[in-house]
Amino acid sequence: MIIYLNRLFFLDDPSSVQYIEGQDAKLTCEVSLTSPPVEWLKDGKAVKLDEHCEQSNEGTKHSLIIKNVKTDNSGEYYVKVGNFFRTIHLKIKDCFLEEPSSVECIEGQDAILTCEVSHTRFTVEWLKRGQCCKKTRRKCTKSNERTKHNLTIKNVKSDDSGEYCVKVGNCSRKIHLKIKGI
Repeated sequence: MIIYLNRLFFLDDPSSVQYIEGQDAKLTCEVSLTSPPVEWLKDGKAVKLDEHCEQSNEGTKHSLIIKNVKTDNSGEYYVKVGNFFRTIHLKIKDCFLEEPSSVECIEGQDAILTCEVSHTRFTVEWLKRGQCCKKTRRKCTKSNERTKHNLTIKNVKSDDSGEYCVKVGNCSRKIHLKIKGI
């Protein structure tokens, strides 16, 4: 009888999913029209629904949408219908393959800031004080080879020092540039 009820509520077994940091993740399951309400849990606790995490349904398909996912959103999620559960594994991959390193450069030389991202289709944006480096600093050039991206700042001066931000979608990392005098 329990197996019958279990199958009566869940029309399919939900799949494990994988997303990249910064994307919106969608966990889905399909339940019968006569099933009790669907609840979403993580680590044995109800998932808090707010502007970051919302629940939706269209007919028999139920979804949990987690916006702008971070690596700590990874884990086992449970879909609960009545007394029955299904597990969905959510894996979040970091969009940066490694943490970008700070850079030291001697005044008058060219500084190269580097990052490596996990996919070639990502658009990488370089910022300083919230402004796009290429638009506000005529001596900046961007380049990339597959997943490795560079920002070259030509003939650096002391006012080029400071914190830069490399941004990929909703993900960002900070890189500090220190300029040493001659």
